[in-house]
Amino acid sequence: MSIPFTQYLMPDGKTRPTSIEMDEDTEEKALALIKLGCHFDVEMLSTGLISMTCEKDDEEDELIAIELCENNPNVITATRKLVLDSYNQLINKGENCNE
Repeated sequence: MSIPFTQYLMPDGKTRPTSIEMDEDTEEKALALIKLGCHFDVEMLSTGLISMTCEKDDEEDELIAIELCENNPNVITATRKLVLDSYNQLINKGENCNE
């Protein structure tokens, strides 16, 4: 199972679609977030860290959650945390992720 991300590339910020393979539960939550109008972005910072965000597509592109991690297997753990934190954030705000 995979979660779609937009990857921002160094040095000029050009974008390309990518995905991160995840377990079924995490993917289901991510797809529910996408259904609510969220998107996921990922980029490598100049420090070498990976930045991943979940934003809701609205007039302000509201940042729901962000995770920073090293570019190693921790990306999987950070992705899982990003999705879970985003999902819980929207549930706590009263959004219906089960539509």
